[in-house]
Amino acid sequence: MNVPTFLLDTASVARSVFFDRQKLMIILALYAKMVALGEWHDHAITGLREHAEFAIYRVGKHPKLDNQQEIYALLGKNGWVLRRGHELGPLLKELA
Repeated sequence: MNVPTFLLDTASVARSVFFDRQKLMIILALYAKMVALGEWHDHAITGLREHAEFAIYRVGKHPKLDNQQEIYALLGKNGWVLRRGHELGPLLKELA
């Protein structure tokens, strides 16, 4: 009998950082608004070991920075940090 091979490494997914549902809904609401206005056209979501990103610009979540600095960051297309904050909503407010 063949043993199934899993392509998804569930151990690495469990260690990855992701946005929770509430924060993702804030991001997606802004994304929907900007698509409707014709401003944004594409996005990407990634959950990595150290941080999570929703890329339009780049919205990053860096849990290790929570005690030192702000946990969320808005990065421009060149990778420069445009803004940082402890709360996601105010960080994204200026984009809308």
